[in-house]
Amino acid sequence: MNTRLSLYFSGSRSLVPLDSRQIVIGGISETCTLDLREYVSDEYIRTISRRHFKIVYVKGEGYALYDLESLNGTQVNNRRLTPGDPVFLRPGDIVRLADNDDFIFEIIGESDDDRTQPVPNNSTANHVAISQGLLYLTPNGEFVLDGFTISHEYLTPLENKLLDYLYANSGRICSYDELIRNVWGINKYDDIQDNSVAKLVSNLRKKLDNISPGSGVRHVQTVHGRGVKCLPA
Repeated sequence: MNTRLSLYFSGSRSLVPLDSRQIVIGGISETCTLDLREYVSDEYIRTISRRHFKIVYVKGEGYALYDLESLNGTQVNNRRLTPGDPVFLRPGDIVRLADNDDFIFEIIGESDDDRTQPVPNNSTANHVAISQGLLYLTPNGEFVLDGFTISHEYLTPLENKLLDYLYANSGRICSYDELIRNVWGINKYDDIQDNSVAKLVSNLRKKLDNISPGSGVRHVQTVHGRGVKCLPA
């Protein structure tokens, strides 16, 4: 069974999926692919190095985390890493940066059937009140699903646009023609393949299910012969 991993920041209730095709550089520099200023407390943020750690996918082995000679160190399960020596991440691992409990994220595992594994009982995530069954949009334009923030990078531009449009028209059935005009920006249905809408809806559902099992079909519903509607709660 293949296992996909995500980083869960309990303080901001943010879930950041890892992509095997990309190297993640985490720190407080704009050059990082993961700018930690978006996910952790500001009070002691300067104790995190500009380029603090990296995560690389190794074929056949999984995701390896390296400390990038950070000033205040990186710990996995309370073990301080030696810069340059990798530690392979597993679901349930706890990563602490700069020896500060405010800078902790947990490794969450996703099985290959596109369903997120339950958060373990001893998880730091259990200290966060999660609103089950809810999809809502925050004032800064980010969606929150069952207590987890959906990063813009997690969805493709079309998936983001589809979710935005469906949510803005919550409870109303949006026809395929309407979605093609407002999501794809194409006036004629004949200009794209017949299954393009259905495929995009299916991909969006799977990604929502990765975050919270069953949430895809719960919040994005297809009405046969008529279109698609969003039910936020």
